[in-house]
Amino acid sequence: MKAIVGSFVPLLLLCVGRSYADCEQEKVFSLPIQNVEVANKASVRGIPVSVGTPPQTLAFLPQWPLKDTWIYDAYDGQCSDKTSGVGCVTYRGGLFKKVDSSSYVPAGDRENNDRDIVKKAQRGTESFTLKPNVTLDDYKFGIPRTDFRSSSQRLNALGMGVKSSLLDALVSQGYIDSRTFSMYWGRPGAASAAQRDGHVVFGGYDQGKIRGKNFTTTLSAVSAACPTGMIVSISDLTLGFPNGSRSDLASSVSGKMDVCMMPNWPVAIDLPWDPYYKSFEDLTRSKTIGRSYGPNYNGMLYEPSDVYGGDLTLTLTSGPTVKILNNQLVVPNTFINRTDGHIATSANTSEVLINSLSSLSTQDMPKVGGPFLSGSYLHVDHDNNEFTLWEAAAVAAEKPSTEEDLVPVGPSCGRKASSPSSDADSSALEDTSPESGLSSGAIAGTVIGVIVGVAGVAALVVFLWRRKRRAQNSAGKHSESDASDSQQEMYARFAPDDQGPHDDASQHPAEMGSWDPPAQLPATPASPNVQEMQAIEAPVELDGLGVPLREPREVGRLN
Repeated sequence: MKAIVGSFVPLLLLCVGRSYADCEQEKVFSLPIQNVEVANKASVRGIPVSVGTPPQTLAFLPQWPLKDTWIYDAYDGQCSDKTSGVGCVTYRGGLFKKVDSSSYVPAGDRENNDRDIVKKAQRGTESFTLKPNVTLDDYKFGIPRTDFRSSSQRLNALGMGVKSSLLDALVSQGYIDSRTFSMYWGRPGAASAAQRDGHVVFGGYDQGKIRGKNFTTTLSAVSAACPTGMIVSISDLTLGFPNGSRSDLASSVSGKMDVCMMPNWPVAIDLPWDPYYKSFEDLTRSKTIGRSYGPNYNGMLYEPSDVYGGDLTLTLTSGPTVKILNNQLVVPNTFINRTDGHIATSANTSEVLINSLSSLSTQDMPKVGGPFLSGSYLHVDHDNNEFTLWEAAAVAAEKPSTEEDLVPVGPSCGRKASSPSSDADSSALEDTSPESGLSSGAIAGTVIGVIVGVAGVAALVVFLWRRKRRAQNSAGKHSESDASDSQQEMYARFAPDDQGPHDDASQHPAEMGSWDPPAQLPATPASPNVQEMQAIEAPVELDGLGVPLREPREVGRLN
């Protein structure tokens, strides 16, 4: 009996332990969006990635609609004639030197998945280290041999489109469990006190960066108007002035404005001149003096004394309200110094990160870019063809937390994106599958509860088994003497005597055999000394210790 209990408990704990380990071995990780020092000692805001052997640190950004990873090289950084050589290093986030890497292998151009964008390219494989414990060996990437001719494709690119080769590689090599990622732009800003790193989470999201209700919807088909397929509708645009007053930019407009979310877009939002941007300048009593052609391409320039000093709030239809703080909306005008390649700021001009569109054709769609994600948090799920938005928790905090609370998304713990407009205060992405994952505390509580339950059941089984054995032993002792007398009388009655067979044929005894069930006997005269035999119960298979074996109960997965 002890052997049964002793073997059953470890088995159950093993099942619980495996479930616990599956959820604890979370296939999710994050990469920071921060200032990255490149080869010319300039700081470029992006994701630091080590490429080659020995490693070369380059700055990347997620980019759409690219599928592949693209790295500019020192042979030709595809910069314009107006950009100096050292400035090109900064503009691209570093230039890869193939000749300095012993692990680089040329691979031709046959597998260019972005041929419609990058018309001419070279391919290669290389060691690609995202972080110390995440390295993709022999990872295929492209080297552009033509300029993308787009301000949104400035840095080395991590293609995050629908068929992202990076997400595919991370899933196939077991680093993440789903083709999902999340992005928070952080707070670049001008003043160092206001700056906060952003991040990209692969295989999940950071529930510490979100607040309020989420908005989940289907990814639209990729098009020239919206390369990401992430289309949202804005129902209201509100200016919040330093004195507390508020003004509606869209007061003269009925209906909504559809915009395309494009995180690699350098400005917060595109606004048509009439009526939106014209209304902006009327309400702020400001007048633009030009347009930026620096890193924050297409932002509008102002005299510092004339620039807007408030916030911009965007209300999404059936979605969160996104507030872009003034220190993320208005920044000093920046440019790349031709001499040393460092990013410099102008003390004479300020830049509002809004792109004024002089005209909008039916083929175009206004975009919201990286600064929009300083006030919101994005999760993209390519497996389920949907994306989710929340308000960023950092907007409501004076000193946003730098701590991360990463949550994996995928089949291991049963998590997938939640339904539209569900409350995300306590659980950001709903556990909609039957095998939904539990938190570490919940799993630990489950383990303890199971142990206590198993111990109670084992104690009850031992108690009943011992009681049954005592009852059987007692019954055996009381029946020994009665059985002896009865056997003697039965023997005298049925055994043959010296005079031959009894006259009554019915009194002949049945032939005694082994302990098989007795054959039915002919009716005999009732005898006070012979008791009627009780029906024999069906045989019960024993386990060798006297305990009946029961049907095995399926042990389900504990989450």
